[in-house]
Amino acid sequence: MRMFSAQECRAAMGFPVDYKLPAQHKLAVHLLGNAVSPPVARDVINALRTSA
Repeated sequence: MRMFSAQECRAAMGFPVDYKLPAQHKLAVHLLGNAVSPPVARDVINALRTSA
């Protein structure tokens, strides 16, 4: 078993390919782990807009 690369984590979370990450792998994966993926954020915002 191997750990995901930062680029694989970025893709799995739905961030665009040109999204800039820190050069340090540990920091990049840490930040991605604490992030809300863009597709989920978009869906939550759209749900809030339609319910208001």
